[in-house]
Amino acid sequence: MDKKTAVMVVLLHWYMIALAITFFPNGHGYPNHVLCMKRKRETLLTLKQGIVDPSNRLSSWTVEECCSWKGIGCDNITGHVIKLNLRNPYDPVTTFDSYERSQLEGMISDSLLELKYIRYLDLSSNRFQDTDIPSFFGGLQNLRNLSMSDSGFIGGKSSHQLANLSNLHYLNVRGLYLNLDNLK
Repeated sequence: MDKKTAVMVVLLHWYMIALAITFFPNGHGYPNHVLCMKRKRETLLTLKQGIVDPSNRLSSWTVEECCSWKGIGCDNITGHVIKLNLRNPYDPVTTFDSYERSQLEGMISDSLLELKYIRYLDLSSNRFQDTDIPSFFGGLQNLRNLSMSDSGFIGGKSSHQLANLSNLHYLNVRGLYLNLDNLK
C-alpha cells in the first residue's frame, strides 16, 4: 500500500468514527433520545388523575414525550418506563412549609401495573393518609427499589403482597403505620 492510499484509509476510518458518534451517541446503535410509548404515557396520565398535586409538581406531565417528564426515567434503548420518582423534594426539617405544600395526596392507581419494566418507585414524604399499601404493588415483578417512607400508607392486610417482589433489593418503609390487627 502506498503512502497516499494509507492516508486515504486513515481519513476514511476517522470519518466513519465521527459519523457513528454523531448518529449513535450512546454506543448501542440507537439514537440517544428515546420516545415514550403511547400506552405508557396514557398509563402515567391515568396515575396522575388519581393524585392531588397542590404544588403542581407534575406540571411537566402534559407534553407528548413522557420520558422527559419530571420524575420519570426511561430505558435508553427500549423506551420502557423504568423509574417513577414522586418523592417530595423538600426537607420537612429545613423547609416545612414547602414540604407540606408539596405533598402529593390521593390514590395510587392500579394502572401502575401497566409499567411492567419499572424498577424504581419512590413515593416517600407524601400524604397518602390512611390508605393501605396497594395490594397490586406485589405485581410489580421487576421492581428493585421501593421507597414509601413517611408516605402515610398503612401496612395492613395487603402488606404481605410485598413478599412477591422477588427482585427487590431495597425497601424503605420508615414511618409506615403498621396495624397488627389487620395482619391476622
